[in-house]
Amino acid sequence: MSITILGDICPARLVEISDKGVVCKDLLSTLSKSYVVANLEAPIADKLNEELDHLVFQGKAEFLDQLKFVDMFCLSNNHINDLGDNGIEHTFDSLNTRGFSHNGIFTSQYSPGTFGNVSFIFASDMMNVPFESDSAFKYLYMFSEQVDSIVADEANKGRFVVLYLHTGLLFCRLPSPKIRERIYQLIDSGAGLVVTTHSHCFGAVEEYGQSVICYNLGDFLMDGQSMRRRRSMALEFFPPNVDREPLTYNIRFLENRDFHVSEASGITKLRCQLSFWSCRVLLKLPLSVYSALFNFIYRISIISHVTSTLAFILRSRGIKGTLAVLSRRKDEVLRYFSWIGRDRRESSTDYDAIESDRKKVTTRELR
Repeated sequence: MSITILGDICPARLVEISDKGVVCKDLLSTLSKSYVVANLEAPIADKLNEELDHLVFQGKAEFLDQLKFVDMFCLSNNHINDLGDNGIEHTFDSLNTRGFSHNGIFTSQYSPGTFGNVSFIFASDMMNVPFESDSAFKYLYMFSEQVDSIVADEANKGRFVVLYLHTGLLFCRLPSPKIRERIYQLIDSGAGLVVTTHSHCFGAVEEYGQSVICYNLGDFLMDGQSMRRRRSMALEFFPPNVDREPLTYNIRFLENRDFHVSEASGITKLRCQLSFWSCRVLLKLPLSVYSALFNFIYRISIISHVTSTLAFILRSRGIKGTLAVLSRRKDEVLRYFSWIGRDRRESSTDYDAIESDRKKVTTRELR
């Protein structure tokens, strides 16, 4: 059986269950023939509170019943602790009662998820809400030596190591040089495939030695306010049977229209392919050249995000609605422009996006 890795699934905020179902029949049929891994980008809430800040994600339990095509969920992401220990405990209970495997948050010693001869290791580079000192839970920090050690241990057992990292600069298709260099280190430790998510837009694939890196899978299902954020990649591969055998993989481009996901086709697929291959060309540059160009690449990405978002809101809410959104969230808009002037080569996170003194917008106000 093949393995398919999807990006972020966030059953929170404005996401609704489509009358057509979460995925179209053709895509569902394809996924049912594969072992599917995806990132659950929200704790499952016991009770929703729309007066909370919109960056406090509250997953809707009923969505899990629509996600039976997923076999294993990654829980190592920046939002998993938004509701504290109680939120994580309720998430565990909700997943366990429905028969989902999950990995990435643990209480004592970390153990990878497994499928056949494949070991899945999940790590993140930040938490929006840090774990309290007396928290029962832990996660793997992607820049820690512990991750290198776990990767090496699994590789030394003769297992194929898949490293799923929640990292990246928001709304940028490509990794910063800091992230890229760290991934190279983890491959040198024994990872055969590395995939990343968190940036909310898909990137491209790079080969490093005999290993494969898939940067930024994008949002499989989220409420992003642009088509740029509603297109994603799925990576399908067959685990190699021979040590150091080159990995065979396939990329599918997906689109989320009104929270109903299908494979991209026509002009949408062409646009996805153009974006993918333009990013892939940049990844072919020597790291020194890539690093020198990265700030320019980053600025283009942020400008693309802003313009794409503005176009989406205008189409969906009209001029009056767009002005209302910009008025409520002007601090966020100004923050995007402040990012353009920064040197992001040594960055891997956007902590200023969750500053405690920022102007809060409630979930209810998003509607």
